[in-house]
Amino acid sequence: MSRKLFIINILFLFAACMTISCNHTAGNKTEAQESHDDAADKHLAYDEIIKQSCEHNKPIIECAECRYKAGVVKVDKSLLQSSNAGQCFIETQAGRKEKPVVYIEAMGEVQPDPGKIIAIRSKITGVIGSMKTDIGARVKPGDILLSMDSNEFRELHQEFFQLSGLLKLAEKNYEREERLFQKKLTTEKDYLEAKSGMEKTMIELDTIRRKLQLMGMNIAEVGELPKHSELTEPCLLPVRSPIAGTVIERKSTPGALVEANEELMTIADLSTLWIWINVYEKDLRILQAAYNKSGVKAELSVESYPHRIFNGTVDYIADTMDEHTRTIKARIILNNSEGILKIGMFVQCRLSVLDDRSVLMVPGEAMLKDGDTYFVFKQVGEGLFFKQEVVAGEVYANGIEVKSGLKEDEVIVVRGAFTLKSDVLREKMGAGCAD
Repeated sequence: MSRKLFIINILFLFAACMTISCNHTAGNKTEAQESHDDAADKHLAYDEIIKQSCEHNKPIIECAECRYKAGVVKVDKSLLQSSNAGQCFIETQAGRKEKPVVYIEAMGEVQPDPGKIIAIRSKITGVIGSMKTDIGARVKPGDILLSMDSNEFRELHQEFFQLSGLLKLAEKNYEREERLFQKKLTTEKDYLEAKSGMEKTMIELDTIRRKLQLMGMNIAEVGELPKHSELTEPCLLPVRSPIAGTVIERKSTPGALVEANEELMTIADLSTLWIWINVYEKDLRILQAAYNKSGVKAELSVESYPHRIFNGTVDYIADTMDEHTRTIKARIILNNSEGILKIGMFVQCRLSVLDDRSVLMVPGEAMLKDGDTYFVFKQVGEGLFFKQEVVAGEVYANGIEVKSGLKEDEVIVVRGAFTLKSDVLREKMGAGCAD
C-alpha cells in the first residue's frame, strides 16, 4: 500500500513539473513575440530588420505572414507593370531635390487702368441738347456722345463764315492786283496791300478754325458747317469720345446748363483691368525674389464665377507698405475682353512663386501618416518596400519637403502608396486606428 502511494506521489510530481515546464516555455514564447512586436513598433532601420527572424523561424522579410509587422510589403510584379490605360498600379520614383513652388494667398480688388479712363468735360458753357449714349454703351473713338447749344459756339461759327467770305474777296482782290502789277498797271504798294490783307484774313480764319477744333470739332465738321451767317436751325456742338470704351458714368441730362470744364460723363476701356492685391510682409521676400528673377504667375477667382480661374501675371510691386495692415500692394494686369469682371469686385488670388532654395521633396500622395508619424515606402529590393519613417517639412505646391529619413535618389512609391499602407497597418486599420 505504501509502495502504491509512493508511486502515485512520484507521478503527481512528474506531472506538476511538466506543467510548470510547459508554462515556462509558453511564457518564453510570448515574451519573444512581444519582443518582436516591440521591435516592429520601434520602426527599426531596414538594415536591422533584415537580421530579425519571425516566430516561424524565418527571416522576417521572407515570411508572408509576418513581414508586415516589420513594415515590409512585397508587391507582385503585375502591379508594377503598366496597365491597359498606360499607368502602373504601384508607381515609383527616385527622391530628388527641387525648387519648391510656394503658394501665396492674397485678397484684391478690381480697378480700371487709370490711363484708360477718361472724364468727358464740357469745353464751353452751354445747354445740353441731346444725349446720344447712356451708361453701359460701348463707344468708338469719334462717336458722338451728346450735343450742346452754346452762344460762344454760335458766335465762333458765325465769325468763321464771315471771315470765310472775306477771305474769298481778299483772294480775288489779290489775284487782280497781282495781274495788274505784272503788267505794270498798278503800284507795288497796292499789290502788297492786297497780299497783306489776304494773309491777314487767312490768319484770322485759321485762328477761328483752331478754336472750333479745340471745342471738339474736327476739320471735316468745320467744313460742313452751314455756309451762311443767318442760322435757320440751332447749331449744336457735338461732343465726341476720344477713346474706345464703355460709358460707366453720366452726370448730364438734356436741357441742363453746364459750365466750362464741368464733367459730363466717364468713359473707360475695360478690356484690360488692374487687380490690386494685398501681400503680407512675411511673403514679401520670396515674392520679390521671384518677381525680379522670372516673374510671378497668378490665379484669380471671384465669387460670381466660383468655378472659373482667371490667369494673370504680377507686373508691379509697390515700394511702400501700409503701416496699419502690414501689407504691400502688388498689381496684376488681367484681360477682360469678355467683360465679365466688374470694377470694385473682390478677388481671391493665388500666386505661384518658385523659391530660390532646393530641398528634397516627395509628391503629396507618397507621404503617409500613422498617428503623429510620417512615412514613405522605400524600395529595398525587387518588389520589396519598407515603411520608412521621415521627418516632414513644409508643404509646397509641387510636393512635401523631407527633412530627414530619406536620401536623394532613394526610390519610393509615389502612386498607390495607400494600398501598401493598408497592408502594413492592417491591424490598426482593421480597428480604425490609422489616419
